Amino acid sequence: MKISTITDFFNVPIYINSYNSKIHDAEILHNDIILFHKKYPDINKKILLGDAAYDSIKLNIEVKKLLDSDLLTPKNKRNIKDKNKLDKIELSLIEKQILTSRNGVEYTFNKFKKYKRIQLRYDKHLHFYNFYLYLASLDILINQQF
Repeated sequence: MKISTITDFFNVPIYINSYNSKIHDAEILHNDIILFHKKYPDINKKILLGDAAYDSIKLNIEVKKLLDSDLLTPKNKRNIKDKNKLDKIELSLIEKQILTSRNGVEYTFNKFKKYKRIQLRYDKHLHFYNFYLYLASLDILINQQF
């Protein structure tokens, strides 16, 4: 089971969805961008932070087209052996500072893990699991300390 969430600046989940574990992360982002844009068409001109699995030209173009936003990811360096190419894909200092706020999303996922029913997935059906994800999101929102 994979959980995908979009949080605001204060790490409060504003969009959450769960997927089967057999789906690739890039496909999850593709689906979530479309669904998020349908739900919240007025939210745009923001920076969308993702992890290295989302570092693709196709996803960057799609995020730019639908959300009029920039997709900022740590650069994927797994298959690059050439030192010159590695130097070219370094992030700027501002981008590195912005990416440090991605830790907040990881903290949000850790908050979800404190709910045993979500962590162990007792539910047989996906819609019940999603229901408890929404309840946990609401609890996180209510207990959020600004």
